Amino acid sequence: MAVKVYIAKIGLVLTNADGSTFRVGVGEAVELTPEQYKTVSAYVDEGHIKDADLAASGYQPDGETPTADDNQKPKSNRGNNKPAAAQAKE
Repeated sequence: MAVKVYIAKIGLVLTNADGSTFRVGVGEAVELTPEQYKTVSAYVDEGHIKDADLAASGYQPDGETPTADDNQKPKSNRGNNKPAAAQAKE
């Protein structure tokens, strides 16, 4: 089954049903609820993802799409409260 998506014409900040927000960049595809679509319809174009493309990407029906670099998470700078100038001197 093909998935109906929308392509963002501008950067968007959307809210999920649970109240959390997420960003959609220009040109990114996003699935929208009817309520979300009502608020951003002027800023998105309709698109579809074909079954073959879904299978090739490893799309999972629960909405989680695995990526090649899932195991390579960026290092956190948490706890490093020094200004950038002080870090550069080290």
